[in-house]
Amino acid sequence: MDIIGTLSINSQKVTLDKGHIILKPNEKITYIYFLIKGTVDYYNCLDHPRKDVLIYRSKVTQTPIGWCGLFPPARSLNKIIIASEEAVFQRFEIEIFQKEIKLNLQNILQKLSKTIFNQYLEVLKSHHPEIKGDHLNAVGQRESYQLIQKDHFQERLMLIKRSPFLGEMDDLFLEKLVKKLSIKSFPARKKMYRQENTSQGIYILINGEVSIERSQLGISQQLRTLSTPGFVWGWEGLIHKKNVASAVTVVATQTLFIAHQEVQLLVAHDPQLTHQLYMRLLWMMDNQLQLCYSRFLKTKLRHDQLTIHNLIKKNSVKLKVGSRLHQVPHLLTNQDTRTLAFQTLSELNTTGNAQERHLSSISLDLLKQENRDFNFYQGLINIYQEVTENTSKLSSFGVRKACASRVKELFRHVDFHIEGWENLPNESGHIFIYNHLINHESYTLPNDFQITLDSHFLSALILDVKYDDPGIRIVRIPDDGEYGHQNYYQNQGHIKVYASSENTQSKTDKKLVNPSFYEVAGKLLSENQNLIISPEGKSYTTETSPGTFKTGAFKLALQQKNEPYIVPIVLRDFDRRMAQNKVKCKILKPFKISDFIDNNENQLEVIAFVNNYQKQFKKEVINMKDQFK
Repeated sequence: MDIIGTLSINSQKVTLDKGHIILKPNEKITYIYFLIKGTVDYYNCLDHPRKDVLIYRSKVTQTPIGWCGLFPPARSLNKIIIASEEAVFQRFEIEIFQKEIKLNLQNILQKLSKTIFNQYLEVLKSHHPEIKGDHLNAVGQRESYQLIQKDHFQERLMLIKRSPFLGEMDDLFLEKLVKKLSIKSFPARKKMYRQENTSQGIYILINGEVSIERSQLGISQQLRTLSTPGFVWGWEGLIHKKNVASAVTVVATQTLFIAHQEVQLLVAHDPQLTHQLYMRLLWMMDNQLQLCYSRFLKTKLRHDQLTIHNLIKKNSVKLKVGSRLHQVPHLLTNQDTRTLAFQTLSELNTTGNAQERHLSSISLDLLKQENRDFNFYQGLINIYQEVTENTSKLSSFGVRKACASRVKELFRHVDFHIEGWENLPNESGHIFIYNHLINHESYTLPNDFQITLDSHFLSALILDVKYDDPGIRIVRIPDDGEYGHQNYYQNQGHIKVYASSENTQSKTDKKLVNPSFYEVAGKLLSENQNLIISPEGKSYTTETSPGTFKTGAFKLALQQKNEPYIVPIVLRDFDRRMAQNKVKCKILKPFKISDFIDNNENQLEVIAFVNNYQKQFKKEVINMKDQFK
């Protein structure tokens, strides 16, 4: 496709040596180049950390460089350098090139659009093996947009004007476009169109969610999800190109639709509208390329916050100096201000100008994992508030039930697997032991308190489900100053003991308090209450779990007149961040310790059994690593 031959304007043939910088980041673009021979490298120049990352290499003939100078702010976002020993270009002054477009409008813009589209496709192909897609749905709550039946025209027009792609078009064009729109509805997991086919038209989201998925060499990657009303997909057919990816609904989805041919007819006899439409298509491809580069950068940096920092910093030249997007990278760095960061992105995604809406959309898409994790953190805050602020008139049992309800809600958004339900005793009144795992540090609440994920999971997702009772846990008495811990556990009715590491009480005081554990726990067992006990007494990582088992839970069982079962529950991966994590839980066969020792009074025999059982338990933790994927 010879775009150079289409142009009648004067140009220069230039030869540039290896290492020559054609464009610098944020540099005002004065020339547009078309590669004739050689190789060029595209770099993303990071603000933090300070380094240049190679994001694409091209040696495709007629690759255009500097074409984003055709629309405001006419500045380069990347650094572009000669990679071969020399490279030959045809160079045009950008202002003269723009005038030529208006004189030879449709022919030049069509060829330029197809040339840039081919560049976009080459970038997708080169990045595909490197990208590890999140395969997560859109972040937060999906915005619901309802079309009012009485006045579809105005509602549709308002929706179209929210589109970063279409909203910048002439009002008269948009009014004509709205009259041609139809409504299409799709069930969840419906493939709307396939990669390598040509979509029938443009889709504009009303409500729901769509996943854009590309397959290459048998590997499927999610390029992004769309859940913001007014956003567009299926635009490739406007330049007579095949779809770069498939579009699949995530949930039941409603869209507006217009055939490509109808759009082309609307602009066919109006040069100004034709120019507008193709410039919007160039804008779309520029932004799609920047999304490709950002997604690639995310893979290289492995740090979502740094990716967003560099994305917004790089695009700052396109933003107004007072744009709230400038604040987002700073807000993301602190757990307590991340709420404001996501609120800002969500608001600008719908109410910002075209550039703000687009960058907010990209940011939210790149932050899906970060946002899932943040929503999990907010869920922990909700649990804490539920227990400490909304349960003053409830009994201890009522507080535990309210807590369990919130925990179930928290884990609705986490991938988990529970194995061995058949091993649970039918009746209550037993001791449930588990390997206690640490929490990830990012789940520490603002008051420095951590809600232990594993024990809460067992209470809510196993015991409460099976017995309609979350059971009683063993919790440590807090140190002086641990007000968050004290506030949380004071009304739940759990058994409180001093941990072995506490140094705020004398040894005499500890001996006075901890022996009462057996008395309190024994009474609860006799009342058919379930007890949840970690034999280790402290928490470990999955890799080092379980620690040494103490004998307390086993002695407790032996002391009872009606010996309870010990029900072992093996846990993995509760010490990870929950986004894209799968926590695993396996309920082992219950046993009575008296079946394995000859003399209940022989402490050495009990210790030997417990030590041996800890080794068996550890094997179960290791074996679960590759199970239940």
